[in-house]
Amino acid sequence: RKQNREMSVLESKNEELRQALNLKEQFGDYTIHGANIIAVDPSNWFNAFKIDIGTTEGIDSNFPVVTSSRGLVGRVVTSDISTSTVQTIIDVESAISGWIAKAGGGHAIVRGDMELKGKGLCKMDYIPLEVDVEVGDIIETSGLGGYYPKGIVIGEVIEVRKSNSELDRYAIIQPAADFKRLEEVFVLKRNKNIKSGSAEE
Repeated sequence: RKQNREMSVLESKNEELRQALNLKEQFGDYTIHGANIIAVDPSNWFNAFKIDIGTTEGIDSNFPVVTSSRGLVGRVVTSDISTSTVQTIIDVESAISGWIAKAGGGHAIVRGDMELKGKGLCKMDYIPLEVDVEVGDIIETSGLGGYYPKGIVIGEVIEVRKSNSELDRYAIIQPAADFKRLEEVFVLKRNKNIKSGSAEE
């Protein structure tokens, strides 16, 4: 039984290393740190959670946080010696410069919404008039704003809502990250040769 437990731990560590290697292939200019979720406010599960790495590992505010499958979770907002707090993309204070990943796509803002957060969803607005947004479209980070590198998958459009004015249309986004099942995440630590951009919109 002891050997089985030890083998299980080793297999888990190997899987973590494989996941980090896959992430490293996409984000070669970043150092990848795996982290476990250790604390969640039951009333704010979708808003924020705490992970078990901090300033000792060089983790600082605004570092992106992703899943092993490269889905965007959010960003670090505070860190202490051994832990960090992560704000998720469906928090009402979150706003991300997104890119509609298809021919003729464009920039739009993905943000948390008070009515949607309880369903684990977020909202995309400021959609360019010339862009035909459809259910099934994939939304990625645009690389603008300074927090997130380009190409992290934010989620998929599951509904497009329109009011009387085309300017008021917005889309409902199903995040790539499953916030109800998250146990482990990966923090992207900027290497020293990467310049920080301006604040996110």
